[in-house]
Amino acid sequence: DARAVSNSMKDIDVCLHLAAAGNVQASIENPVDYFSVNVLGTLNILEEARKYDIRIVFTSTGMVYYTKDKGLIDENHIVKASSPYVASKIAAENLCVAYHHTYGLPVTILRPFHVYGTGIPAYTSVIFRFIESKLKGTNLAIYGDGSQIRDFTYMDDCVDFILKATFAKNIDGEIINSGTGRGISIHELALMVLPDENRITHLPHHHPQCEVQRLVCDYSKAKKLLGWEPHVRLEDGIKLLENWIKNNLQ
Repeated sequence: DARAVSNSMKDIDVCLHLAAAGNVQASIENPVDYFSVNVLGTLNILEEARKYDIRIVFTSTGMVYYTKDKGLIDENHIVKASSPYVASKIAAENLCVAYHHTYGLPVTILRPFHVYGTGIPAYTSVIFRFIESKLKGTNLAIYGDGSQIRDFTYMDDCVDFILKATFAKNIDGEIINSGTGRGISIHELALMVLPDENRITHLPHHHPQCEVQRLVCDYSKAKKLLGWEPHVRLEDGIKLLENWIKNNLQ
């Protein structure tokens, strides 16, 4: 909302822009809504930032990448709009680049890979859904064959990444990845959460045309520019999230 944005951005030095609509399936069903929130919403923020020369730290997503390579994905890899959601994030990134290039607005773009942890909505986190199903005694549902490979970053590491980028010097105009460099298939992930093949159900993929087979992060640029690297192993992060769900949501 342009008015709310205007009221919020007076007398500040930096804006951490993390707000987004983030469900791929919902973006397929309602692409106009997604562009309204993710693209026009970002434009509202950039316009206010331009008035007062406010630094923008824009959180995008590692899902913008599209590759079949088996190696790690660095910031120079090709991006592709594999869904309306991803298209909206790429468009928002391009707006940030345009405002930096055209107006000299200090902007940094961050691309975290598949963040999970406490407080993150279940619809955006397959790990959350798996743990929830495990605790409810229901089967863990996998869309497709589960061979898709992802790189999962625990929330605390992502927060540390964003804060380091916020206070770093001389990174205006940069695009920076964060992830762990470790890939795991969704089927293997399900077995890590609950090592019982009989509790895993494979369902027809509801948007196979939008699926990217492999997303594994090269975070060497973040390490070089920010001194950042992940600390929470996937196994430990799953335990932390499971304990939180037990204590807060049951």
